Formats: sequence, C-alpha cells, structure tokens
Amino acid sequence: MLFCPTETAVKILEKEGIESGVYLIGYVMVDALQENIKIAEQKSKILDPLSLKPKEYYLATQKFIDLRIRMLLTG
Repeated sequence: MLFCPTETAVKILEKEGIESGVYLIGYVMVDALQENIKIAEQKSKILDPLSLKPKEYYLATQKFIDLRIRMLLTG
C-alpha cells in the first residue's frame, strides 16, 4: 500500500507504472492548518513578546513549504 498526500504524488507513481495499492489520503499538515488557523489568529499571543505584527514578518524553515500552505498563510 502506498499512501499519497497529493494528486501530484499519485501521478508520479502512475508515470512509474504503479497504480495498484495507491491511495490518495490528503496532506495532514494542510488539513490541520486549515482546521486551526482561524483559532490561532484569534487567540495566539506569540507575536507580542517578539514585537511582531501580523503579516509584517517571514518565517523560514529547513523544510519545503507546500504551495497550498503558502497560499493559506498569505490569504
């Protein structure tokens, strides 16, 4: 069984000739972000001690940021 987070992942497997046992299950991190972003925007106080204002800073990580996450974060 192969569990794919995106349609792109499924298509890549199809191009490699793998079609059996492939399941599109969604991207757990994107789902969690969509579920909780409004709550975080309303309740989070993390920016206060850092003297930051919403949409006036960038967050850099070592991981690739999926396009859908970037779209959610930029509104």
